[in-house]
Amino acid sequence: SDGYFGIYKRVDGVQSLIAQDHLDFSEAIQRGNSVNALQAVCQGEQLALFVNDARLLQVQDESLKSGDVGLMIGNFSDGGTDVIFDDFIVVKP
Repeated sequence: SDGYFGIYKRVDGVQSLIAQDHLDFSEAIQRGNSVNALQAVCQGEQLALFVNDARLLQVQDESLKSGDVGLMIGNFSDGGTDVIFDDFIVVKP
């Protein structure tokens, strides 16, 4: 709800941002009580994050040969943010 994004990985219980020191901001993310279309592409070492058809981030991480996917949502300033996901689809290539 505040326009910040990042790609995290979790390996052996340790969570860390990939290819970033901090979350980045994008005007492509609709803020407040808005609807955003999210797409994450996870193919082997290649990861990409899109919102509303805009590519926000594309990274490569050689430590990620396989795994699961998930979504984590939050914000920096407002507590109690509600998030609703609709049509969550995972496709294995």
